[in-house]
Formats: sequence, structure tokens, C-alpha cells
Amino acid sequence: MPMPQPADPLHDDHDAAASTATPTDTTKTVALMGAVAASLVVMSVLHLSGVIQGGSKPYRPGGAGIAEAVIAVVLATGAFALRRAPGRARRLALGATGFAIAGFLVGLSFTLRGGSPVDIAYHLTGLPVLLITLAFLLRRRAPA
Repeated sequence: MPMPQPADPLHDDHDAAASTATPTDTTKTVALMGAVAASLVVMSVLHLSGVIQGGSKPYRPGGAGIAEAVIAVVLATGAFALRRAPGRARRLALGATGFAIAGFLVGLSFTLRGGSPVDIAYHLTGLPVLLITLAFLLRRRAPA
């Protein structure tokens, strides 16, 4: 007789039933979150290494790079949790996505007032992706 396995708090076979989202919906949402997190890492490296420079106050490339790194970690954490436990990680993914949206809005505010065209284009491209991600997450029914 097989021994029962201890419950893994991040992975539960009942998670899929706790949501109206299909595995494909979850995969798409995780992919969007991961793609934005990866793009934030790239932009952070470009800012912190000095590849993207210039601009005027209040924009500061170093500050942008640090903010992008923090947002990338938060978003990647939300994506990882959502992949592992779709039903239970919904709130975490919503919080991470909301945090990223707020960060992009703040970043857009700074870049519109003094950033480079590359920064402005990045924020105007990433923000809609995050809003689509948020819409996917909001379509999911909360766990029972």
C-alpha cells in the first residue's frame, strides 16, 4: 500500500478545479507575466549599465533600472506561483500584476517628462500587456 505524500502547499491537484480558467488560460497568463518580467530585466540592465542614458529631470536611468529590477522580481514571483498553484496563487498574481501596472504608470510619468523615446515606447508597449494580463486574471473565479 503506497504511503500518503505530505501536502505540498504550492501544488495541489485540486487547484485546477478551483478556477474557471483552463490550463491554456493559465499558461498564457504565466507567459505574459514572464515575458514582461524578462523585458524588465533587459531594460534594467540597459539602464544600470549606462547603455540607455540621457533624459532630463525627473528621469534618472539608475533609478529606472532599480525600479525595473524590483518589478521584475515581483512579477516573476507571481508568475512562478501561478504556474505552481493556479487556484491558490491567483491573489498573489493579481497583486504582482497590479504592482507592475502601478510601476509602469509611475515610470511612464517620469519618462514622459524627461526620458528617452526608447523608454517611452517601452512603457507604452508593456502597459497594455500588463492590462491584458490583469484582465485574464480577473476572468478567473476565486478559489472556493
